[in-house]
Amino acid sequence: MVKQPNQPLTVHVAAHTIFNGLMEVRDKLAARKPGEPNPLVDPDALLKMLATQRSGAEQRLEIERKAGR
Repeated sequence: MVKQPNQPLTVHVAAHTIFNGLMEVRDKLAARKPGEPNPLVDPDALLKMLATQRSGAEQRLEIERKAGR
């Protein structure tokens, strides 16, 4: 979804704000002037967060496999 050329996903509003720094972004959004970029639209940060989550999931999967689950 992130790499779809016609409608790429660029914003991740997480249920757990620690994953995307939403509290900090909220302050930036409130202080944003007309014409300034939206701090929630950050494709690079989204890709980085997804890579981090994928890595953690792969590590957990390996632990579970080694435990025979």
